[in-house]
Amino acid sequence: MKIGFLFRVITGCFLSISPLCLYSQVSNLRFEYLSEELDINGVYGGRILQDKEGYLWIANYGLVRYDGYSFKNYQYKPFDANSVSHNIIYTIWIDQSNTMWLGTTDGLCKFDSHTEKFTRYTSSLFPKMPDLGNIALLADD
Repeated sequence: MKIGFLFRVITGCFLSISPLCLYSQVSNLRFEYLSEELDINGVYGGRILQDKEGYLWIANYGLVRYDGYSFKNYQYKPFDANSVSHNIIYTIWIDQSNTMWLGTTDGLCKFDSHTEKFTRYTSSLFPKMPDLGNIALLADD
């Protein structure tokens, strides 16, 4: 009987305190409207990812880096082999070594954040490989 009573008292105390603990975790959230600065009106819904340095990466029509204050755009440039392979980016993924990978309508790209250059991986690099084409999903094994 004493154990049952003690169990009820402890359970009652826990249940009466737990809502207070949950409530204390609510913080003031702040949202900013950034669409005009990004110039993404009318463009399909993109992907948003945060890297280990805290940058937000937005893959939509091109790639955008947001540091909380300003934006940097990375766009396809036809005569620059170090630019992203296409402005339509279907997926974005950051691996365990903080390397960013992009799946575009023209294959796979790797972004080097130190040099801010892209490496393009297309089927032309591998003669017997089928056309990479649209890459819509990237995942870790």
